[in-house]
Amino acid sequence: MFIFIKTVKFLNLVFKTEKVKQKYKNSALCLSEKLASFYTLRSMHKHVIHNEAMKQPINYVLKILLSTCRVATTGVFLCLFPSVVFAQDNTEDNVTDTTVTEVNQALEYFTNTRLVNQHGKEVLFYQDLLKDKTVVINVFFTESNGVCAAVNRNMEQIQVHFTEIMGKELHLISITVDPTNDVPEVLTEYAQSYNAANGWHFLSGEVENVRNVLRKVGKDVEERESHDSVLLVGNLSTNLWKKANGLSDIEEIIKIVESVVSDGK
Repeated sequence: MFIFIKTVKFLNLVFKTEKVKQKYKNSALCLSEKLASFYTLRSMHKHVIHNEAMKQPINYVLKILLSTCRVATTGVFLCLFPSVVFAQDNTEDNVTDTTVTEVNQALEYFTNTRLVNQHGKEVLFYQDLLKDKTVVINVFFTESNGVCAAVNRNMEQIQVHFTEIMGKELHLISITVDPTNDVPEVLTEYAQSYNAANGWHFLSGEVENVRNVLRKVGKDVEERESHDSVLLVGNLSTNLWKKANGLSDIEEIIKIVESVVSDGK
């Protein structure tokens, strides 16, 4: 009888969630809709979600929470979305366990896909480029003289503004959408044209590897000219992610980057 009652309650909860999903389908924007199934919610609790199969229902719930600045009860989320991590307890053990869990789950989502930078060096996407860092991610292809050039000029200005922490706390990650043509030798010359210094990574590699990474950050495209100009700005230590228009005034972009770099300090 107990099991039956619990089952009924669970089904009712799922039914209500479907109603919520329909009601709010077109309301409240996520912090970064294109960050595939890796979302961050910061209010009373912290959630790290990266279960690709549950992306859509979770997406709607997060939009509601972001728009109302309220958090559903722990029980509801643990019942419906067991892959959600809650950082609620302030005890040292719980904080440590949660941190380890978040790192492991971030690794599982982003993966250590092998890429190659402008120096011809092989790098692992999560371990070498993301872990414990604040990053600004954009996509490009070297034969573009329009949007890509404008966005990368802003990336260069970000590099100049944050000179003291570049290559340490802050890293710029530029991923080609044309890995067939943008081989390391081409990337070397391209990076030099923007005065790329330590901490600015121009990335290419095997086509499938590059496309896998692009999918993880929501930027995989069939045609290279179809890519967007949105910058993804993320703090992997606090799991705060924001987005910025890569064609905006540099002052506006820098404000967003600063807010993410300083998060948790």
